[in-house]
Amino acid sequence: MNGIVSKNMKLFRDSFGLTQDRVASFLGIDRGAYANYEVGRDMPYDLMKKLCDLYGIALISFYEEDEEKVKDEMACSFRTDSMNEQDLKEISTFKKIVRNYLKIRD
Repeated sequence: MNGIVSKNMKLFRDSFGLTQDRVASFLGIDRGAYANYEVGRDMPYDLMKKLCDLYGIALISFYEEDEEKVKDEMACSFRTDSMNEQDLKEISTFKKIVRNYLKIRD
């Protein structure tokens, strides 16, 4: 996997205050597998899309090399460390709806 992708995956996870365990659980994989994705192993497309839903970002955001643009994506992030799995699923669904609405509107 592109080094920028793994770097951005970690940046987004950290900005939301999530552990690798929490993200892995959300994705339905074990922590070791997720850790491998953050160090450069190719992540399957369906898992990347699920991460996009969780963070409320477009897939292209993982490939963004301009650190300022990545930070702009994180401007609306909020800490999720006190939320349970169902909360994360609900937030993910909501963010996906908002992203789809914005695509239609544009």
